[in-house]
Amino acid sequence: MTAKSILVTVFAKAAWGGLHENVLDESLSLLRAGFRVTVACSESRLAKRLRLIGCRVVAVNWDNPDESFASVMKLGPYSIVHSHPFLSRELGIRVAKASGIPIFVTMHGNYLDHANSWAGQVDHIVCVSEAHRDQLLTKVPGLSPWNVSVISNGISDDKFQSRLVPLQEKLQAGEVEIVVASRLDGDKGPIIEAVLDIVNEVGTNLPALQTKITVVGEGAASGKFRDQFASSGADVDFLGWRVSERIGPLLRRAALSIAPGRAAAQSLAVGTPTVAVGSQGLAGLQTGVNLQKGWWSNFGGYPVPAEPNGDEVTRILADPDRYAKTQVEGREFLRSRARQSLVDRKLLSTISAILE
Repeated sequence: MTAKSILVTVFAKAAWGGLHENVLDESLSLLRAGFRVTVACSESRLAKRLRLIGCRVVAVNWDNPDESFASVMKLGPYSIVHSHPFLSRELGIRVAKASGIPIFVTMHGNYLDHANSWAGQVDHIVCVSEAHRDQLLTKVPGLSPWNVSVISNGISDDKFQSRLVPLQEKLQAGEVEIVVASRLDGDKGPIIEAVLDIVNEVGTNLPALQTKITVVGEGAASGKFRDQFASSGADVDFLGWRVSERIGPLLRRAALSIAPGRAAAQSLAVGTPTVAVGSQGLAGLQTGVNLQKGWWSNFGGYPVPAEPNGDEVTRILADPDRYAKTQVEGREFLRSRARQSLVDRKLLSTISAILE
């Protein structure tokens, strides 16, 4: 593998989010494995960070497909293409065809991206959750199950080694801190309802404690999130985006997190009970069957049956032993499934199989 060169194509509308973190982790893993990594993306925060870790970056103009194609081809040859959805998938397939090399595509959300029209042109499809794999196999005729695998978002191994902070320590200032970690775009609206429900339950059932909402993220709907959270009566602090390394400590100190996808997984890894809720709705407090639902759906990235659970949250916040059990349950569940070292091995194994 050490002589191989990979092209990664990435189109993203948001300035930052789980997709960007996924690409960074993938690129770092590939570099460590000896790949020459070239990433085609817009000139952006992601491009800057990719250059810092040693990737070659082609700054493409997604409004000009021919120019983008020519720019990418100039930096070839490549051994394999890894494309993310939509415009990046279109570019990746075009490069793979022109170069006569294999390509695989990763699907991140509850969409098909017209897979019926291109699934036969790619060598493999990766999904970030079982739910998305199940959906593809159900809705895309002729897709072979062995050509669709699941590689989840990875969480840095060191997150699983951090000390579990006991409930008494988190509440010693008389405050319940709830960290909301997410893109703040229109599709994340279900997060607002979950936050307001839980703040209301905490205020009603634990009146001796103040509630603080710390928001990590930004997006086109930031103003709506600000207005709605302000209406809760809680103290609210918007921090904007933080890199993954800085989000971990924020999540770890919190009494509770409310988050989708990668952020929910990271919260569980550092030992903070988590209410998973994303663009496709609520997956609930991540314990018991809800934890299974959350993992299956990428923590709110696919619709699952769930009910508002502010009362469950207040029960664990009032019971240190129950809180501690929830911490351990979430961490150990993720440890066996989402450690970055495990995810890296799955990715490299998939690429090796495609190249054989």
